[in-house]
Amino acid sequence: MAMKKIINILLLAAMASLFVACDYNERNFPDMEGKAQIKNLVSYNHEVSADNITAIVSALRARKTHEDSVMATALNGAKAFSSEAPSQAIIPPCVLTAAYRAADVGSPARVTFPFADNIPEYVTGLASAGSYAVSAADYETVWGAPDTAFFAPSKMPGKYLPGILGGRFPSVAKGAIKLVRYDYSKYEPRQVELIEYLSDKGPQPFNAIYTYNGTAWAPYENTIALNPADYDAMGVSGLTAATAPNYLPQLLAIKFPYTQEGTVKTVVYGSKTGNPGGLAAEYQYTAGVWTPMAAVVKKTEQYVFSSQGWMFDPTITLTLKRVSGGNEPNLMKFVEYVRTQTPDKWFPKGTYTNEEHYYGFNAYHAQVVYGNDRTLYGDPAIKACTSNDEKYALFDERVEEAFPVFARLNYPTMQTHVSGVEQLLKVRLEHYFSSSDRRYFEHTLKCVKSGTGESDPAEFEYVGREQIPAL
Repeated sequence: MAMKKIINILLLAAMASLFVACDYNERNFPDMEGKAQIKNLVSYNHEVSADNITAIVSALRARKTHEDSVMATALNGAKAFSSEAPSQAIIPPCVLTAAYRAADVGSPARVTFPFADNIPEYVTGLASAGSYAVSAADYETVWGAPDTAFFAPSKMPGKYLPGILGGRFPSVAKGAIKLVRYDYSKYEPRQVELIEYLSDKGPQPFNAIYTYNGTAWAPYENTIALNPADYDAMGVSGLTAATAPNYLPQLLAIKFPYTQEGTVKTVVYGSKTGNPGGLAAEYQYTAGVWTPMAAVVKKTEQYVFSSQGWMFDPTITLTLKRVSGGNEPNLMKFVEYVRTQTPDKWFPKGTYTNEEHYYGFNAYHAQVVYGNDRTLYGDPAIKACTSNDEKYALFDERVEEAFPVFARLNYPTMQTHVSGVEQLLKVRLEHYFSSSDRRYFEHTLKCVKSGTGESDPAEFEYVGREQIPAL
């Protein structure tokens, strides 16, 4: 609840500072009104990779607020944006402002980033845990003498690590976590020198996760930290959030061969020689397979540059182009709707079922037909037109009638607002007048009623159109 409250406060504050009221452009992009010339209106595409996360985390921490610190911890733990590290609060100040300072008002940016949904807070806490390497002084307290810098069967780490951590971290709060690095040999000190001489295998490095339960340090239940030997077995020097799902299920199957259905294990991982932690993921044993419980996926959002800086823009832009060897699926859905649901408006070209000539939508060519051949297919209103101007006015009127239905069919779950910003749909396609006269338009629609699905679809209002360069 505390996390949600922080995020809500942050988002509301960001919106309050960025959004003003009036029509859509005035409300969300105030500088667009009255701009006679836009000198650097550029569309950007930006991808946030896992390697960029460290820099973004540092930028958040440099802002030195509690909210930014909380988000930095979540982002660093998951190595992905999430509900605890919301993209819309982080990307404008920490990604776009640094990357694109010279953009003019109205310039859009499509940002693709790793997104992890439903990651429990404890998992991000495990990933962000600090590490502690058992020191020579610690080993001396274990053995009562110097020169033995490892644990052994007679001095098991589980017996001594709680006391070592208690001595090193006497004032931590309940729930504190440490990734502990230590060496262990299955041979006693008196045997190790000979074993090393004969096999070149002395004490080996290990990692373990411990937490403070309020009275003592104890192993973190149902959690493992990968050891250097695990990376050797997998043939890798480290894992990332993207590569881990390719390796961890098999490793868990080897480590826990008798696991019962529904068992959950959390794995802390990172690098063999660098940071042994930094990442964590939950896996559940289901139907004989270890499966990640929260997969990291790629997500894309649109932002736009305003007088207040970069801000989230939920506008959906749909560009309709001819599909090689087939029909454009969005247009085909509309043509099929006209054919089956409004038979009085179905004026086909012969036996073709991928184009209709009441509204002029052609799924095969991905266009709206304005050409003279529309007078050939039986629509009396079109045949009655006595001039091109009259005919084009009728076509324009029908296009405005068609697009709200088109939008409802293709975006039934669209919402009126996303994060407080009005959501628009922009559809770009060709208007075909003749083989030598092809024009391209962007049609804008506003979602006026949020939808939940085909049985309760979103509703749309046609806003207008603008001629654009060829697609």
